[in-house]
This record gives sequence, C-alpha cells and structure tokens, in this order.
Amino acid sequence: MNSDKDAPLTPEQLRAARQLLGWSRIRLSARIGASHATAIARYEDGKGQSRYLDLAIVRAVLEAAGVIFFEANREGPGVRLRTPPD
Repeated sequence: MNSDKDAPLTPEQLRAARQLLGWSRIRLSARIGASHATAIARYEDGKGQSRYLDLAIVRAVLEAAGVIFFEANREGPGVRLRTPPD
C-alpha cells in the first residue's frame, strides 16, 4: 500500500485544496514558480496532465501552505487543512 505521500494527486483533490486555501489557479501557478494556470485548469477539468505540470511540486507547495492530503478510503481521497497550533 502506498503512503499518503506516494498517492497520486487527483484533480478533485487539487481543486479542493485550492478552494480550502482560497487560491485561484493563477495564484497557485505563481506559487509553483511558473505560468501554469492553463495546465492546472486542464488537469482539474479532467483533461489530463500537461507535461509542464509537475504534480509533486504542486503537492509540496499546497502542503507547505497547510493542506493535508489523504488516500482513498470508502468515500474516496480527500484533503483538509492542518489544524493551527494553539
């Protein structure tokens, strides 16, 4: 079984993670250091992954911003925000 870090980032998880953070596709593309808003839109819309979009980098940026990804369970894969420290 894959660890959560090895699990693929689904289009639904990517869209949900952005929404949790309140980030647009343009803001995420700026955070990953390139102009990839179109590639992000393509992936989120289920049209496949562009060779220019590195999902490992996308995931790392979102995780650094506080997103936690988890593998599929009976209800599918998901995302949530890390609980802020007290």
